[in-house]
Order: sequence, then C-alpha cells, then structure tokens
Amino acid sequence: MKIFTFCISALLIITLASCSDNGKNENPRELVFNVDTALVTDPVQFDDLGISLCIPVNWNSLDSSTLDNVIKGLEKIREDSALYHLSPSAVYLNKKTSNLLSVGEVAYEGKNDSLSFKEYISEINTAYDTVNVVVGKFIVNDINVTQLLIRNDKFILFKLLFLNKQTDMIEVDFALQKTFYNEAVKSVESSIGSLKYINK
Repeated sequence: MKIFTFCISALLIITLASCSDNGKNENPRELVFNVDTALVTDPVQFDDLGISLCIPVNWNSLDSSTLDNVIKGLEKIREDSALYHLSPSAVYLNKKTSNLLSVGEVAYEGKNDSLSFKEYISEINTAYDTVNVVVGKFIVNDINVTQLLIRNDKFILFKLLFLNKQTDMIEVDFALQKTFYNEAVKSVESSIGSLKYINK
C-alpha cells in the first residue's frame, strides 16, 4: 500500500476526511504522522484498552474524583435512546488552553452483541445536529481509524474510532479550542502518530 506522509493541519485534515466519501471508502490511506517527541510524553499504556498513546506535553491527567464527575456528567447529557456511550479510562486537560484529550471504550447497550460504527456515528450526528460532522478513514501503525471531524465557531473536535485486538470499540477524542488550535496542532499530530496496539 502506498504510504502518504501527512502533516496535520486544519485544511489537510478536512481534505482527508472529505475525500473518504463520508467514511465509505474501503481502501483508507496509510498515513505517516510527524511525531515530535519533544511535544509529547513517553508512551502511556492503557492495558484495559489494549493501546498505547503519547500524551501532549502539559496535558495533565484528571484525578480519579474529577474523572468520576466527568463520567457522571456524560451520563446526564446522554440521550435516553442512545445505545452507545463513551466510558473514559483517562482524560487529560491543558489548563492554559482548556484543550482536552479523552481515551476510553465505547460501551454498547443494544440487544445484540454487534458493535456498529454506522449506528454510533448516526447517534453522534444526532447529538451534534447543529454543527457539521465530517467522516473519514485512515490507517496509522496498522490501526484502521474512522475519524469524525466536528467543528463550530468555538471548538474543533477530532473523534478517532477503531477496534482493538479484542474487537472492543475504542474512542480517542481531541477537543481543541479554536483560539489555541495552531498552538496545539503539532502536539496532536505527534500524539495521533504515536497510537499503537499493545500485546494483551
């Protein structure tokens, strides 16, 4: 497969997402991200999720009490009809910019055992019905990622969805304030480029 070297930017990542035919492209491109190790931590292993990821520098993990409050908050705003919900394993916050990274598993409460990207994306589209949601696909470090790009006048949200080796649906979210997008973008690129499976 041809490998494309990709520098993440607002224009390029929008182009990437758009060219994937709303996520229906069966041949996503393999991307090589520019990973600047000065901008991210050493890899953090999420054993429960089967992945590792470098975290942007100065994005600090929320303590367990605050994380519990975040999870409770997500439950409160969740639609009663929703079959999917994000269960974060960790949340990282840059206090200066309020940019946020969430890493977790997507839980499914349907009547069968079948996880469906299409159904979950449909729920996300409903939740963000007032903003534009663009879906695309790419491969990084042998992980097939479905990306949702969500934008409004205040923030840019990257949702990365993929299956781990146990076929659990994993979600990695980068929520960026538009004001600090240019400051954060290279760190986010380095973090995404570090995403890998770990052996379990």
